[in-house]
Amino acid sequence: MISRNSFKALLALALIISVSFILPQRTQACGPFFTDAIFVYSKHPDLPFENFAAGKLGVLQTSWARSYLVAAYRNLAGNRLSESEAKAIKSLWDDRLNNTFESNYDKWIKKWNGARKRVPGLAVPPEIKVYRNREKPHEYETYLNCQQDAFENAEATLNERIKTFGAESLGVKGWVGAQDLVFANCSEGQHIPLTPPKKVRICRP
Repeated sequence: MISRNSFKALLALALIISVSFILPQRTQACGPFFTDAIFVYSKHPDLPFENFAAGKLGVLQTSWARSYLVAAYRNLAGNRLSESEAKAIKSLWDDRLNNTFESNYDKWIKKWNGARKRVPGLAVPPEIKVYRNREKPHEYETYLNCQQDAFENAEATLNERIKTFGAESLGVKGWVGAQDLVFANCSEGQHIPLTPPKKVRICRP
């Protein structure tokens, strides 16, 4: 026979199990996503990319990304990609298609903010979001709008301006403010930096 305490324990366990099925379960809401029939790619050639890099171009589309058109131009001009060049550009295409290069964007921003700290008297660096929502109604798609070279070029330009004009130069500070507006465009808006004031030369008798 089952003791009274054991019966109570079994009854409590049964209640817990039944409640777990009744209560709503936590889930991640997203979508809806539907399967689309794709007959012609609008941004890149047909897969696999090895064939395209080797010169099997197919029907070219003007809407393809520039890197594919450059490879096509090389082949059509009789200057086919070498084996190492074809391998390198295919690696670039694979990275872009699979988004394998996007995981380090926080390091790009950190390096830029580190260079920015060299200029004294600036406000706290604004938050930079490198992704932007695709402008399509009822869609939840984002894309990497500011890539690594944008931050590297900004850092190199800032270092060069500091070297030329000094970190405390008003021109350098104004340039950093303009660059902050440029990076604000990564995620939203169309911020345009103000035109810098013209220098006025005062002639004294």
